[in-house]
Amino acid sequence: MTEQPELDFLAPVKPSVAISSMADELPDEVLQIIGYLSQYGRHQEHPVSAKRMARALSIGPADGRRVRHLISLYQDRFPWIVCGDPGGGYYITDDPEAMRQYDARLYSLLQAAAVRILKFRLNAAHCGYQRHGAARNVHYTRRRPITHA
Repeated sequence: MTEQPELDFLAPVKPSVAISSMADELPDEVLQIIGYLSQYGRHQEHPVSAKRMARALSIGPADGRRVRHLISLYQDRFPWIVCGDPGGGYYITDDPEAMRQYDARLYSLLQAAAVRILKFRLNAAHCGYQRHGAARNVHYTRRRPITHA
């Protein structure tokens, strides 16, 4: 097994790709979001809401849906770590502890969603439905009529 190099999380953060070279690869709206976050979203304590970015940058509806959509599509290509808290907003971080907390929060949300899916499927089976298909191509058929006790 090859030994992994040790990462220095306290070293200054440099974007893996210069923002100027990203201009050809990313939509203008995404570059605007990156610029806005780099200026106003640098603190976990003061995240920037998608609504605020939508209004300030005139991107999509003022409710921030387009901003959230663009961040979710292109987040893996941003030059910084971007975290987002539901109802709070987005912020940039290079703090390993903030990254650990965010990762743990996402994992917890994933586990909660998996439990909800499992309980729903068990309930559907209990009520006489059979699940067919996989992923998003799923449908249910009734195996037996529901009997009320």
